Amino acid sequence: MNREFTAIIKRDGDWWIGWIEELPGVNCQERSR
Repeated sequence: MNREFTAIIKRDGDWWIGWIEELPGVNCQERSR
């Protein structure tokens, strides 16, 4: 079974923030991309 997900990556000041739109609660923040 193949599934496709949408990864969103945005810069917020010195931080990178990312999440998966289709999976609530899946997110991260890092200083490097």
